Amino acid sequence: MFSKKHKKVLLVTGSVAAGKSFICNQIDKENVSYIDLDKIVNLIYENNKDFKKKLLTIDPSFIENNKINKNNIKKAISENPKVLDLLEQNIYPILRNKLNLLLIKSKDLLCIVEVPLLFEKNFKVDISFRSINVFCSKVTHRKRLHSRFGKSKNLFKNTILKYIF
Repeated sequence: MFSKKHKKVLLVTGSVAAGKSFICNQIDKENVSYIDLDKIVNLIYENNKDFKKKLLTIDPSFIENNKINKNNIKKAISENPKVLDLLEQNIYPILRNKLNLLLIKSKDLLCIVEVPLLFEKNFKVDISFRSINVFCSKVTHRKRLHSRFGKSKNLFKNTILKYIF
């Protein structure tokens, strides 16, 4: 039984195309807060001026017409996977703050947070939580990745595949 004093946080984690969203969609969301960190990252990309400034210092081509150019970022990651590490170092502190604020504002006793690559990337959170690590067979995972990215031989896709496996 949950105490009304304590909020429970369940982190659902796993790599790209492991099935996190499927698991989260199976949970009845009545009286449950659901937070998808991928969506929060997209909002940071669209709205956070400080993050845009940091991107400019990494590579000025990441910003065009005051908007983040994801294609240029994908190209840079394809050419140098360490760029992904730089991006993560800059976005994780912002993401942690957003997550903490969302959890504080939630009035529900249970919060489910979809967190890609929580353990692989050592993403630290300032909350007490339980976690579900979602995974699937290598064959199933590759099929899901190919359906998501298509059959392209694109460098970004190959970089992501190398990063995961």
